[in-house]
Amino acid sequence: MASMSHAFVVEPKAHYIYAGEVDEAIKPLSPKIEATNISIGSIPWIVFALCSEPLSNAEKAAVQTALDDFEGSMYLDLERSR
Repeated sequence: MASMSHAFVVEPKAHYIYAGEVDEAIKPLSPKIEATNISIGSIPWIVFALCSEPLSNAEKAAVQTALDDFEGSMYLDLERSR
């Protein structure tokens, strides 16, 4: 069970973001990250990383960089092309 949460802000680059895609982007960065939760009700969006223990400063920086580079949902692009 996760015992620590870290919040990261993300500037939206698409209209929607899927938690599964965020998981794929940030979980490989640290074995401490167990799950993610996303709040898109505000701008910027907030991504919560639920962790087994606190992330180091280097891990937090790596997660923020990955989120800054995240382009948004590929599913939205597929729906737009219909």
